[in-house]
Amino acid sequence: MTPEPRRVLFGWVAGIISAAATLLIAYVAGVVAVAASLRDLFAMLLTALTFLPLMLLFVFLLPDLLAGTAVGLLLGLSSRLAGRTLGAFAGAIFGLAVAEAAFSFLLPLVFKPESSRGFVNIISSPYISGLYGVVLGSLAGVIFRRLNRAG
Repeated sequence: MTPEPRRVLFGWVAGIISAAATLLIAYVAGVVAVAASLRDLFAMLLTALTFLPLMLLFVFLLPDLLAGTAVGLLLGLSSRLAGRTLGAFAGAIFGLAVAEAAFSFLLPLVFKPESSRGFVNIISSPYISGLYGVVLGSLAGVIFRRLNRAG
């Protein structure tokens, strides 16, 4: 049985919205992590206003949008499961699988990790990328379920 094109579109939209939301969550988490580790207001502001947005833009935006799109399309293609109460759980499972593939395996192939505390090393950690994927997928599942109810 083929899924309705409208549900696939809803899944794609949910994936893009959740990718943007998790990118903002990653920015806030990065600012908090920098503030906790540096404990210097000027250095934290400098990092929060220059380095962190540029890193998220140039290194993380494309993989994040691709992961969000993949999770959303998987939700749309499996709309019978994702449109029900288990939508957030299905999204979390899809998000975990896609994020592990994108951030733990593919991102280090494109951007070579250099130092032990570099940005690529941090996001390519299986635990961090898995947690990020679960959050992305859960958000996508909830948004997809709401879009299906409204439309």
